[in-house]
Formats: sequence, structure tokens, C-alpha cells
Amino acid sequence: MFRFFLILLLLPFGWGIHTLHLGLQDKLPLKQNVNQSVRLLPPAFLQMMSLGHQTLMADLIWLQLIQYFGASIEQKVEQTHLFAYIDTLTSLDPDFEDAYVFSSYLLADQPEQAMKILKKGIETHPQSWRIPFQAGFIQYLKFKNYSLAAQYFQISAQRPNAPDLPNRFAAQLYKRTDADGHCQISIQLWQDAWEKAPNKELKEQAEKHIIESKIQCDLRQLRQAIQSFKQKTQQAWQTKQKEESPPARPASFLPPNLDALVKAKIVRTIPQDPRQQAYVYSPKTGEVKVKPLAWRPIELKLTDIFKN
Repeated sequence: MFRFFLILLLLPFGWGIHTLHLGLQDKLPLKQNVNQSVRLLPPAFLQMMSLGHQTLMADLIWLQLIQYFGASIEQKVEQTHLFAYIDTLTSLDPDFEDAYVFSSYLLADQPEQAMKILKKGIETHPQSWRIPFQAGFIQYLKFKNYSLAAQYFQISAQRPNAPDLPNRFAAQLYKRTDADGHCQISIQLWQDAWEKAPNKELKEQAEKHIIESKIQCDLRQLRQAIQSFKQKTQQAWQTKQKEESPPARPASFLPPNLDALVKAKIVRTIPQDPRQQAYVYSPKTGEVKVKPLAWRPIELKLTDIFKN
């Protein structure tokens, strides 16, 4: 009986929402600024007033969101209530996966707000690969944070039923970052892509990525070692300058060859490229390069590391 009377009390509220919905629909295109027409109640209040029918309430908010978005585009006004609509919608119906994904497009010009919605979705949808995938794109396209984008793509790749695409994006981004350990993660991700490749063509492409990633990892390691050798020998020479008979300045502080890095105990071994060929070193410039591959590099930034 109490529930019946409560429903009667809430009928005006429901009618109010319905009237607002029809009002927006009838007035399109709006002459009044669409932002001034929005009367959106707090999610907690709407949850209480829905009487367990939160999904139905979310559907009404979804329809209003579409109309609001379209009207704001037509009027060319700032979408000040867009985040509130999506936040309310996903609070009423947390299982609405498409709403989280769609928000990354609607809030493209508000990336901070988009990430708030996507993080919310990542927590409420631990099985979804699409939501962290969209978070990776926001970090990549809007924030230019390639390391964090790679982390989100990797999360996406680890979700059930994830396609190969997020794994490939993660590997590609890890290959571009200088953060410790990311280079090796790139190789592991491409190795995983190779193992899961559904056909010969994708398997061959993943194998090429593995080789290119390995080359970049080796060159990064060797270049860092060469720089360490240079600093070490320069510091040793500067120390000897305090002696009574200081030695003359050497022509170069660079290692005469790559084996000198092992003798100086900077590295344990000198790696070979994945084809078991030695890397080409120039003692005059300190540059390390690799002999050309049998294919055009997939990663175009590799083109400056080949020995002509």
C-alpha cells in the first residue's frame, strides 16, 4: 500500500521528465540557448525516485543526452552539461557499456572529463576491453601521454575476448618510449601477438615487429653504454689532469670498438641483431647502426638507423 501511494506521489515527477523530453523535441531547433533549457537532477536523487527502475530512467536520460548534444552542435554553443548527462546516465545504469565508449567521442574536446567517465567504466566493467581501449586513445590523441596510453592498451589486451588490435597498439607505443623496461615489454607483446595471430599474414607482420623492436632495444642499450663509456673515460682523464705530468687530451673519449664496452665492464656482452649479424659501429661518431632489413621498416622512425 505504501509503495502504491509513493508511486502516486512520484507521478508528477515522471510526468515532468516526460514533458521536458517532449519539450526539447518540439522546440528543436531551439531558439533559446540549449544549456538554459537543461534541468538535470542529481544521480543519487534520480536513483531513489526510480523505485528500482533505474534502467528505464537511464533510457530517458539517454534520449535527452542525444537531443542535447544535437541541439548544442546546431546552436554552436559550449556543451556545459555533457559530462553531467553521461555521469548521470552511467550512475543510473552502470552496465550500459556503450555509454562509456560513446562518451570518449562525445567528450573528445573535454579529455579530462572523458577520462573520468572511462575510469569509472573500467572499474565497473572488469571484463570489457573496449573501455580501456578508448582510454588509451584519449591518452594518445589528446594528452600525448604515450606511456600511459600503452598501459591502457595493455589492460585492454588482457581483457577477455579482446582482439589483437590493442595488443599491437601497446607494443608500438612501448617501442617508442624511453621508460625503463618498456622496450622489453614491447617485444613480449609482439611475441604474444605472433602466437595469437589467426593467419599467416598477421603472423609474418608480428614477426617483423618483433625483429624491429629487438633492434631498437639493442641500439638503445648500446647507445647508453657508449655514452657511459664516454663519461667514464672523460672523468678519468680529468682526474689525471691533477697529476704532475698530466696526459695529453685524447682525440676521442669514445670507445674504439664495441668490445671495449665489455672490457670496461659497462655491458656483459655485445648483442647481435635478430639475424645474428653484428651491429655496425663508427668510433669517429659513436653511432651504432644495423644492416638493412629485407623489408621496408614498419616503424618509419627506424629508417635513420640503417647502415648504407
